[in-house]
Amino acid sequence: MRQETLERLTTHVLELLATDGIQAFDRFARMGSRPLRFSTGTAYRGGNAIALWATAQLKGYGSPFWLTYKQAQEAGAHVRRGEKGTLILYADRWKPQDADPDDPARVFVRAYTVFNAHQVEGLAPSYYTPLRRPEGFDPIPEAEAFVRATGATVKEGAGRACYIPALDRIDMPDRRAFADAEGFYATLLHELVHWTGAEARLNRPMKNRFGDPDYAREELVAELGAALLCCDLKLSKAPREDHAHYLAGWMRALKKEPMELWSAARAAETACDHLWGYQPREEKMAA
Repeated sequence: MRQETLERLTTHVLELLATDGIQAFDRFARMGSRPLRFSTGTAYRGGNAIALWATAQLKGYGSPFWLTYKQAQEAGAHVRRGEKGTLILYADRWKPQDADPDDPARVFVRAYTVFNAHQVEGLAPSYYTPLRRPEGFDPIPEAEAFVRATGATVKEGAGRACYIPALDRIDMPDRRAFADAEGFYATLLHELVHWTGAEARLNRPMKNRFGDPDYAREELVAELGAALLCCDLKLSKAPREDHAHYLAGWMRALKKEPMELWSAARAAETACDHLWGYQPREEKMAA
């Protein structure tokens, strides 16, 4: 894939980080929904979800639905003249018909362009309406149950929020020290994503020193994962001041290697899937 294409993939993410700083990912969680495919209503995942979120934030798009130029035509609608689409990736596996059964499938990746519903005229009114949290819906018990189902050891009353690999334990300040309950759970979800990286679980590198590129990458994975989980659990997410220290590292990594966003987002999605794997069957079906 051409370098120019790779750089375009992260253009809006870098722009949003530069303008919004540590609040960028927190605003993702308050949008009410992950970006959705127009054709199926299913959610985009990984780097595609983050790229579309960033575009929606920068352009002020309220709809969660995204579609291709061809899909707009097939729906009897049309993309407005002058509108620019957002580049995302499609990855799949392919195996030639004459290949040996023992040969591994080949992985291929291609980029394609999608448009937000607000860039398209002629769609049904429902596609232009932002998805809102249900009125009166209290997400806190659901968040409490989600954390409890993982079986993670959480010690409250500590001086700061952190995951301690040597003890396989999450330390959290007293929940009353947070401005609101949602802030407590959002922070706890961030640490839970770190918890998934332990050797006995997903085995991500966890012993990097502060300031190292891998340290910043793990923080990016945890921040992306927390934003995704907050969105899934209908939680608001307020920025944490300590994340400002990681922002410069994130941006350096993304500018040097644009695909790093997709790598970190894939790791975040894997962490989220791992955490959802602990949930009761009915909870997983609802998600």
